[in-house]
Amino acid sequence: MNSNVTSAEILLSLKEQFNQSKRRIEVLSPCATKTDIIKAKWNIPENTLLGVILYNTGGIVIDGWIRVLGSGERDVASWNETLNIDSYVVIADDVLGGLFGLPIKSNIIHYFAPDTLEWEDTKLTYPQFIRWLAEGDVDLFYSDYRWNNWETDVVDLSFFEGISFYPFLWAKSEQERSRKAISLKEIVLLSFDIRKAL
Repeated sequence: MNSNVTSAEILLSLKEQFNQSKRRIEVLSPCATKTDIIKAKWNIPENTLLGVILYNTGGIVIDGWIRVLGSGERDVASWNETLNIDSYVVIADDVLGGLFGLPIKSNIIHYFAPDTLEWEDTKLTYPQFIRWLAEGDVDLFYSDYRWNNWETDVVDLSFFEGISFYPFLWAKSEQERSRKAISLKEIVLLSFDIRKAL
């Protein structure tokens, strides 16, 4: 990233990228008090894409399915405190309870997959990840998880909710899975508990 590029220029470029996307992308409004807390705690440079999204958005919702975290109602700092993961900083998640996290000593995003309960290397940096959300093969990535009319089912979910499956995605089962909207926190923390028990 060119150190001479301003946060305003990055934000403008980001908006143009989203406007050109075929996806339904909603940029949420930031909360000033949470922005200040995140700046003080993490000290991310303001003229980086990560800094721009953390400080200038309350989060970004892609097709109602993926949520990139910012400084909004469910902000990046408090969500990471809730999850309490030592080795990753979660920067986005999805309605399945999947997490996108940056390892503490790496700039390559990993995905906590709800079907394997393992962290998987996406081989994407944060800027590449944001571009992938706008232009990449997201549908292919989730092809095994999406159901008929999923768009309708997720459109009214809040930023705090996800879709719970039973039998769970990690459970080998020939049984047809039922789905319901519940707290995303409940989905993720249950996955962590099960991972520890296995």
